[in-house]
Amino acid sequence: MFFRHEKMRPNQDTLIEDMNFVLKNKLTGLFEAPTGLGKTDAALASVLDFCIENKKKLFFVTTKNTQHKIVIEAIIDINKKYNIDMRVVDLVAKSNFCIDPFLSGLGSEFYDLCEKKIKKQACFPHLNATGKSTQKNKSIDLFLKEYKSAMHSSELREMCLDFDLCPYVVSLLLAKSAQVIVCDANHIFVNKIRSALFGIIGISLDDCVFVFDEAHNLPHRLRSILSDSLSLKQINFARKEYEKCPKEEFDLTDFLETLEYLFVKQKDGFLSDDYFDKLFYDEQVLTALLSADGFILENEKKNSNLHRIANFILSWQTDKQVKTKFKTKDTIYIKGLDPSFLSRLIFQQSSGNILMSATFSPMQMYSDILGIPNPYIRQYGSPFPKENKLTMYFDNVTTKYEERAESLPLIADLIKEKINKVSGNIAVFFPSYDVLESIYLRMSENTIKKIFVQGKNMTANETKRLIDNFKKNKVGFGSVLFAVVGGSFSEGVDYPGDDLIGIIMVGFPFPEPDYEIEALIKFYDSQDKVGWNYAYLYPTVAKVVQACGRGIRSETDKAFVLLLDKRFGWTKYKSLFPTDYNLLKYDNKKFSEFVSKM
Repeated sequence: MFFRHEKMRPNQDTLIEDMNFVLKNKLTGLFEAPTGLGKTDAALASVLDFCIENKKKLFFVTTKNTQHKIVIEAIIDINKKYNIDMRVVDLVAKSNFCIDPFLSGLGSEFYDLCEKKIKKQACFPHLNATGKSTQKNKSIDLFLKEYKSAMHSSELREMCLDFDLCPYVVSLLLAKSAQVIVCDANHIFVNKIRSALFGIIGISLDDCVFVFDEAHNLPHRLRSILSDSLSLKQINFARKEYEKCPKEEFDLTDFLETLEYLFVKQKDGFLSDDYFDKLFYDEQVLTALLSADGFILENEKKNSNLHRIANFILSWQTDKQVKTKFKTKDTIYIKGLDPSFLSRLIFQQSSGNILMSATFSPMQMYSDILGIPNPYIRQYGSPFPKENKLTMYFDNVTTKYEERAESLPLIADLIKEKINKVSGNIAVFFPSYDVLESIYLRMSENTIKKIFVQGKNMTANETKRLIDNFKKNKVGFGSVLFAVVGGSFSEGVDYPGDDLIGIIMVGFPFPEPDYEIEALIKFYDSQDKVGWNYAYLYPTVAKVVQACGRGIRSETDKAFVLLLDKRFGWTKYKSLFPTDYNLLKYDNKKFSEFVSKM
């Protein structure tokens, strides 16, 4: 067994044994284990042994770049400890790998322009990596001699830049002999991408074992892969773009005018499956759209909105999956409802699957949604001292819409009191930007601590900068982070040690009911499930638990969690929290005693 640490944490050995059972019996296992138990190390300890013995490839699937790095570093440590040379490849999107200064950084048009450049044999890094350059190329051989057995994608890209090699081609070449491939969900669940990847490597699903990290996000991620949208703005831009294009045998002018007319005519609400049929099932239209897009791409080096319409037509024509169609706010949406349409094949044909998360309750729901046959389900308690975490709820406030106006001033006062009296960094998570802004306006000038506020539509760099500044301000009296629950601040970031000593959750982050949620409820009701729970309640509680788990990352961390909503004391909500949560009604004496010992 390959385990990089000297000793295991409590419950980690049991987790490894359970994972071993799943693999030996070719099952799919769902494992709910709190943050800090060591799920990644447990999975590697179990799966690496199995894969080497049975000549399988391990695909470690995670969407977070930080988790990519953690897996790579774990393999490096294992190689050092056991004096072995286990190869791991960090696979990212082709566009993120590209070293061509004219292509890297582009949006959706990247892939078409990349393909055109390769066909014209004008991409020299690609020619070098594939051995097709006019000169006898030795750079790929030199590269392989210098390549380390485990490198993060950013390191691989920099190394390929030095050798003038296409990092994506090189990563696929390395994947053929790699024992471990770290990748994104798209590499596995998008059929076109998976088929191309597996074809190059020369494997089938039966040759693979999959580990899915943060697997509670899979249903939403898979639905997004199955979904599409088209806006009135895009149609208007497409008409303007088409004016620049040469008119061929089939003129799109009438088509675009009719599409805009039908779009404007349709009121907000659900659409019938045949609403656009007369327009969308004409092959001449699709051919002409792609031809016109090719002209725009060639001359302006960007994908046109004509391309966007063509893709939307293809999504509309796909009738194998369960989906809903609706219009709202000048946009028409196609929303996939059944994630198992993509996942069922993976779980049926692979040699074993490990799905891990700190928020997997209720676990049977995830099994149902993802189409997992005969799931092996296990839950584990926290390995850390219970006295290191205090979770309390207030029963005199709520963010329920009909009571919100009355509660918001009280909520603002409670937050102000806690952040002004307790030293250290505190994160306050809100159910929406509206509530965040309302509270911020009430207290921004009455706090001792500096408040860092999450903005709408922040870029990855802006997010990182804000988090880094928040952490740096932990010295002295500390600072405060205001963020919306469900985003990268509450799920994708670790706050170890004294980076975070307290979390305040403002209300339940129930989303505004919309057409998609209504369709999901109806769909799961039709599957003899409780649609309201599957589509609305359970995903909301999962977001709360994820946010509340940010404070305890090791056995020495201490943190308090304050839940500002009376509904946290209601049995139907309380019962959905993991077993190691002990939700208490707020008691000022207990809270003060806990804080004094931090």
